Amino acid sequence: MKKWPVVRDVTRDEDYVSYMTRRALTHPVVVTFAEQRRQFLQDVLALAGPVEVLDLGCGHGLSSAAFPNATAVDRSHALLRQHPAARRVQAVAETLPFPARRFDVVMLCEVLHHVEDATVVLREAARVSRRWVVAFEPNPRNPLIALAALVVPNHRHVLRWDARARIGRAFRRAGLEARIYTGGWLMPNGTPQGLLPLLNRLPYAWRGGVSLIAVGRSPGIRPPLAGPDRIQRRRAITVAPDASVDVDPDAGPHLPRADRTGAGHRIGQE
Repeated sequence: MKKWPVVRDVTRDEDYVSYMTRRALTHPVVVTFAEQRRQFLQDVLALAGPVEVLDLGCGHGLSSAAFPNATAVDRSHALLRQHPAARRVQAVAETLPFPARRFDVVMLCEVLHHVEDATVVLREAARVSRRWVVAFEPNPRNPLIALAALVVPNHRHVLRWDARARIGRAFRRAGLEARIYTGGWLMPNGTPQGLLPLLNRLPYAWRGGVSLIAVGRSPGIRPPLAGPDRIQRRRAITVAPDASVDVDPDAGPHLPRADRTGAGHRIGQE
């Protein structure tokens, strides 16, 4: 089976970590970015009531900031220690320390292009999911994404124009029925704050969006996914001007590392 191109382990690169965390989770662009993703998923999945979310490859929380009760998992010590979630686990995506069907939604935000075999990661995500597996990936047909990939050598392979097809194949091989959307205008660490009022008036879902959004349904889940047409017509997603995310300034500087068997270590509430 042909594997995806691999980016070197950028999570150990101090420059990369510095770039990813250069805006606080309370920055208006970051808050809006996370909330837009949450509202989009709520529309597509018709989420209601308490939902158990796993943010797999969470970084320091750019996407999961709008899911305050999410369980955060990452292999990076440097990024995970800055995540505000109460439940933080350091582990690798290919071997998760959770029982089967533990979460309602497993979310992978800009993760698949960093792994050696996307199908292996998606199968593990499907194992621990009761209902949905969702992956956000850069859309190479978006001019801003293409420009960023040209500037950052480690992301040049993002320019592959068959990214949508490759994501779809990986989901199918993992046993997930998937539908792929495109959407988003914001780059959390790059969009100027001055453009936020304008961009926030635009519909989130559009064909040239910065993200490819693959929504996979676990076997046995029958509720239909919302069609692209319905989502494309959705009103613009708005965020309250005073929206913010509380970040724990006392997050411990030392997190236990995952052992070589892939077993993770839980941080925070025991």
